[in-house]
Amino acid sequence: MKTILVEPYGYCFGVLRAQEIALQGAKKEPIYCLGSLVHNEMAIAGLAENGVYTLKENGPDLAPLLKQAPRDSLILFSAHGHDPSLEGEALKQGLRYLDATCPFVRSNIELGLARKGAVGYIGSQGHAEAEAFLSSVRPLAFFDCRKQEISYAGDGPIAGVIAQTTLDEEDIEMGMKALAGVYGPAPLLAGRCPATIKRQLAVEKALSEADCLIVLGSKTSSNSKRLLSLALKKGKAGYLVLNLAELRRLDLSAFQTVALCSGASTAKEEVERCAAYLNSY
Repeated sequence: MKTILVEPYGYCFGVLRAQEIALQGAKKEPIYCLGSLVHNEMAIAGLAENGVYTLKENGPDLAPLLKQAPRDSLILFSAHGHDPSLEGEALKQGLRYLDATCPFVRSNIELGLARKGAVGYIGSQGHAEAEAFLSSVRPLAFFDCRKQEISYAGDGPIAGVIAQTTLDEEDIEMGMKALAGVYGPAPLLAGRCPATIKRQLAVEKALSEADCLIVLGSKTSSNSKRLLSLALKKGKAGYLVLNLAELRRLDLSAFQTVALCSGASTAKEEVERCAAYLNSY
């Protein structure tokens, strides 16, 4: 069986940055992250071993998690962004905070604010990044990729459209078409981040040769699930596995060429362990 290792792989810039912020802060004192810093159970466990503890969310509202952190402790906002009102609420509750918001996520929010909210937004309701944008910018219109419909729409023209950074091109095109049907044509001001674009294009290239795609990532990871969907939409076999242990359980004997890729929250070392296993399959 031939194995194609799809590059780039491993953590993206935003995840590396978020982990660095967390680990540097944890050298001085324990840190409590509001929700998952990154969407990968192995990464979260590794952070906990180094003093970065996750306050697990039960939904998009992170406010209840503030009460779980010890008073005067240091909390961390994840790479996905957050409702800005949480910052003031944290201070009221005697907490200090660090912000690990991905620069690309922050850039989208700042762009929406610069347009005074007169924008359309494309994203998945309930996803941390989408919820952060919606609470920060309050856009004129929102296309929900999960429901594949405009969840709400205000009156007036929109200055442009901004999309969640982890979507695929098909979802963005669907959202653009739906918003144009209500507001008329508008430019896409910002969409997928560079890491998302590179990974998706590399996977599409690999799928021209491979008959199976294996994505290393968590089932909670939006970008990992998007990579898997690229294979399924082409009628190719695809699997989403967290690590080498899960990969070993797969029967890959029916495939001639397997492509291995990773989501943006999967460590490079785990990808290389899995690649070595596939090369010896």
